Amino acid sequence: MRNEVVQKSFASHSFSWFYSLLLPPLLSIALAEPPPKVINFPTATGPSVDVLIHEEPLWQKLVPPAKKTSLARPTRNRRVKKLAYWLTLHNKYDHSEQGIQSGNKIPPPLATPGTSSNSTNNPLDQTIVQKWSVQMRDYGIRYCTLLKNGTATGSEILADVYYDAAHVYQQIQDYTQDPAWQDCIDAALKIYRDQYVLPNNGRVPGYWNFSDGLFRSYIENSDPISRNALLKLASDASYSNEQTPIGWTQPFTLSREVAYAIITYLNSEQIGSNHEIRLKGFVIQALGHLDQWFGTQSAPYVRSFMVGLTARALIRYWEKTGDQRIIAALSFSLNKLWDLNWVEADQAFRYQSTVTDSTNDTKTAPDLNLLIAPAYAWVAYVTGDSEAARRADKIFASGVSNAYLERPKQFNQNYLWSFDYIRWRSATQILQ
Repeated sequence: MRNEVVQKSFASHSFSWFYSLLLPPLLSIALAEPPPKVINFPTATGPSVDVLIHEEPLWQKLVPPAKKTSLARPTRNRRVKKLAYWLTLHNKYDHSEQGIQSGNKIPPPLATPGTSSNSTNNPLDQTIVQKWSVQMRDYGIRYCTLLKNGTATGSEILADVYYDAAHVYQQIQDYTQDPAWQDCIDAALKIYRDQYVLPNNGRVPGYWNFSDGLFRSYIENSDPISRNALLKLASDASYSNEQTPIGWTQPFTLSREVAYAIITYLNSEQIGSNHEIRLKGFVIQALGHLDQWFGTQSAPYVRSFMVGLTARALIRYWEKTGDQRIIAALSFSLNKLWDLNWVEADQAFRYQSTVTDSTNDTKTAPDLNLLIAPAYAWVAYVTGDSEAARRADKIFASGVSNAYLERPKQFNQNYLWSFDYIRWRSATQILQ
């Protein structure tokens, strides 16, 4: 009995001593002033610019999603190498769906100019292509001038380069063969790379993880600053850090973050960085997001443009590896998306399939069509599916005719990868 009392007394004394050491630091943290939400520094595009530090610094204190919206349960083992659950779940994608060609292991090369493609039974509407081209030049010049003048500030200037403005202008330069667009590329890089990615050491939210512009800047101009920024995104952008449990991005609500990370990993691997294990894990998760939307249908809603972004990332991975799962998975999923969200009367997809607690936005959104049309064009290109080509053309035509282009962000989203639609539907190099 005496020993028990001594033990309790000792325990009480130990905890008192522990709290006396712990309490002062905790109070100092609690009473400290919150960190500033903006940082200022000089820029080459004008006066000092306020660059937002996001409210949720996920790279500093990672918090797993509060609610799992999918009925599918990821393995509890957090090691990236052990993804047996996902591998089992997606064995269904190792073979083609009925009526879908499985394709070759090696991605087929683009046809040379002047030759026909599998989808030439549905020729391109050159009137629509011309309108797309004219809008590209007119609005591109307008927003390039805005970027070069540096008139926007704070979060507004970041919004102006959303959807990788540097890469958008790189593609415009390719398409027009006009070197004058280089000034626009440089202006976009100075905002996104120099005023955002590098000051934050690559620790940006996953939905700001844009690397194509940086990759091409390094490859084509040997720019070490762009290389450094790209590597920082690959290692430190939210959810891309190797220390982040990969299971946290399993829910379909993080499909965009996974899609952008896949592309950044692919780009970083080409310049010497190695994220192969995590890249493969993210590809499996992207297939899992398709499964949650269209396979098990465990997701409570489907946002059409999110499917387009996931498709873009998986296609990029297919172009590197020829992974046959991707042809079957995307062919199946895009058919399901069409049946679920396409509204023929509006010639557009619903923004979201059903009303939820967070949003009731089930209206059609033609300004997002060009984030989706290239995926259908790709299916037509690799499978010869004329129905996919017909659908791609309807999506593209309505997107060009009805898109809202009065803001730089919307302009960027419409030209992020619509050049690939032109390429796959014509099966020729992008030359005009």
